[in-house]
Amino acid sequence: MPLQEAKKGVVIKVKVQPKAQQDEILGIKGGRLRLRVKAPPQKGKANQACISLLAKIMGITKKEIKLISGAKAREKMFFIQNMKLDDLKEKLGIP
Repeated sequence: MPLQEAKKGVVIKVKVQPKAQQDEILGIKGGRLRLRVKAPPQKGKANQACISLLAKIMGITKKEIKLISGAKAREKMFFIQNMKLDDLKEKLGIP
Protein backbone atom coordinates (compact mmCIF):
# COMPACT_ATOMS: atom_id res chain seq x y z
CA MET A 1 0.00 0.00 0.00
CA PRO A 2 1.47 3.37 -0.97
CA LEU A 3 -0.13 5.20 1.97
CA GLN A 4 0.74 4.78 5.65
CA GLU A 5 -0.71 6.66 8.57
CA ALA A 6 1.96 8.35 10.67
CA LYS A 7 2.04 10.59 13.69
CA LYS A 8 0.54 13.96 12.66
CA GLY A 9 0.06 12.99 9.01
CA VAL A 10 0.45 10.41 6.26
CA VAL A 11 3.47 8.97 4.44
CA ILE A 12 3.00 8.37 0.73
CA LYS A 13 5.29 6.28 -1.49
CA VAL A 14 5.55 7.45 -5.10
CA LYS A 15 7.35 6.51 -8.28
CA VAL A 16 8.07 9.49 -10.51
CA GLN A 17 8.57 9.76 -14.25
CA PRO A 18 10.27 13.10 -14.98
CA LYS A 19 10.30 14.90 -18.34
CA ALA A 20 6.75 13.77 -19.20
CA GLN A 21 4.38 15.64 -21.49
CA GLN A 22 2.13 16.68 -18.62
CA ASP A 23 1.85 16.55 -14.84
CA GLU A 24 -0.52 13.75 -13.84
CA ILE A 25 -1.27 10.96 -11.39
CA LEU A 26 -1.44 7.58 -13.11
CA GLY A 27 -2.66 5.42 -10.23
CA ILE A 28 -1.11 2.71 -8.10
CA LYS A 29 1.29 0.09 -9.41
CA GLY A 30 3.86 -1.97 -7.55
CA GLY A 31 2.85 -0.58 -4.16
CA ARG A 32 3.53 3.03 -5.15
CA LEU A 33 1.49 5.94 -6.42
CA ARG A 34 2.76 6.70 -9.92
CA LEU A 35 3.27 10.32 -10.97
CA ARG A 36 4.41 11.96 -14.19
CA VAL A 37 5.86 15.46 -14.11
CA LYS A 38 7.08 17.75 -16.88
CA ALA A 39 10.09 18.93 -14.89
CA PRO A 40 13.53 17.44 -15.53
CA PRO A 41 15.37 15.58 -12.76
CA GLN A 42 17.85 18.42 -12.23
CA LYS A 43 18.50 20.53 -9.15
CA GLY A 44 15.36 19.25 -7.41
CA LYS A 45 12.97 20.50 -10.11
CA ALA A 46 11.18 17.14 -10.42
CA ASN A 47 10.87 16.92 -6.62
CA GLN A 48 9.26 20.35 -6.49
CA ALA A 49 6.94 19.43 -9.36
CA CYS A 50 5.82 16.33 -7.42
CA ILE A 51 5.12 18.44 -4.36
CA SER A 52 3.17 20.97 -6.44
CA LEU A 53 1.10 18.26 -8.13
CA LEU A 54 0.28 16.51 -4.85
CA ALA A 55 -0.61 19.82 -3.16
CA LYS A 56 -2.89 20.79 -6.04
CA ILE A 57 -4.70 17.44 -6.07
CA MET A 58 -5.14 17.43 -2.28
CA GLY A 59 -6.08 21.08 -1.95
CA ILE A 60 -3.31 21.88 0.53
CA THR A 61 -0.26 24.12 0.55
CA LYS A 62 3.15 22.96 -0.66
CA LYS A 63 4.54 23.68 2.82
CA GLU A 64 2.48 20.78 4.19
CA ILE A 65 4.34 18.24 2.03
CA LYS A 66 7.92 17.20 2.81
CA LEU A 67 10.21 14.91 0.82
CA ILE A 68 11.58 12.40 3.34
CA SER A 69 13.51 10.04 1.05
CA GLY A 70 14.54 9.56 -2.57
CA ALA A 71 15.72 13.08 -3.40
CA LYS A 72 17.82 11.75 -6.30
CA ALA A 73 15.78 8.64 -7.13
CA ARG A 74 12.57 7.89 -9.00
CA GLU A 75 11.12 6.15 -5.95
CA LYS A 76 10.36 8.72 -3.26
CA MET A 77 8.53 9.08 0.02
CA PHE A 78 6.65 12.20 1.04
CA PHE A 79 5.18 13.15 4.40
CA ILE A 80 1.89 15.04 4.31
CA GLN A 81 1.24 16.98 7.50
CA ASN A 82 -2.12 17.25 9.22
CA MET A 83 -3.84 14.78 6.88
CA LYS A 84 -5.76 11.65 7.82
CA LEU A 85 -5.37 8.46 5.80
CA ASP A 86 -9.06 8.28 4.83
CA ASP A 87 -9.09 11.92 3.67
CA LEU A 88 -6.01 11.34 1.52
CA LYS A 89 -7.47 8.20 -0.05
CA GLU A 90 -10.63 10.11 -0.93
CA LYS A 91 -8.72 12.99 -2.55
CA LEU A 92 -6.56 10.59 -4.59
CA GLY A 93 -9.50 8.35 -5.53
CA ILE A 94 -8.02 5.28 -3.84
CA PRO A 95 -10.53 2.75 -2.41
